[in-house]
Amino acid sequence: MSLSPNQFFMLRHFAIGWKFKLDNKVNGSWTTYWSLRRRGLVEAGSVVTQLGRKVLAKEMRLQAKREAGK
Repeated sequence: MSLSPNQFFMLRHFAIGWKFKLDNKVNGSWTTYWSLRRRGLVEAGSVVTQLGRKVLAKEMRLQAKREAGK
């Protein structure tokens, strides 16, 4: 499962304890949030699931490889 840069950013921040504000008016943030919820990566209350942690770890490794190749 691959994530867009916005989804990766949001999932990474949820993993460190950031919470989604229900009154958030930033363009695209609701779309990104619900995309993560539909995929089963995040539960209500911005809690990252087991699957979400696995996908996040994979994305972090891929990003490290990309940056090492530069």
